[in-house]
Amino acid sequence: MGTPVAAGTIDAWPEAAGSDADAPGDLFLMYGSTMFVVLTSTRLAPDPKIWNTVGTTAGRYSGAAGMAAAGG
Repeated sequence: MGTPVAAGTIDAWPEAAGSDADAPGDLFLMYGSTMFVVLTSTRLAPDPKIWNTVGTTAGRYSGAAGMAAAGG
């Protein structure tokens, strides 16, 4: 109780941070009912097939792709 929440996120980003996939070039694979691959970079790489967003720490960006019902 009393813990402030500054922002929310999908489950893949905290899992990538928890696995220490934070260095440029690190690739994280999350496999469960859905599958995500998250690539850490120092710049955005726009591509219509990749979801680009900020990374888990300052100065990092993430490119991700996923598939629904991968393990379902």
